[in-house]
Amino acid sequence: MAENTARVAWAGVGIGLPRRLTTPRGIRLAVRKVLSEPSYKQRAEEIKSWSETHDGPATAADELERFATGS
Repeated sequence: MAENTARVAWAGVGIGLPRRLTTPRGIRLAVRKVLSEPSYKQRAEEIKSWSETHDGPATAADELERFATGS
């Protein structure tokens, strides 16, 4: 869970809440912050755009095949 939280924060698409703040009030405040700051929406749109132009599973399979065949 901590690793996912770190990745979300690193990617700029959300914020991490310490376990002690994972309460209804803490979650409400975090959601309000994410919804009120345009940078989160902008970053999510950038990632969405990237994902629409890259086929992750196909790219991973191609890379694995390239690695396995040494080409």
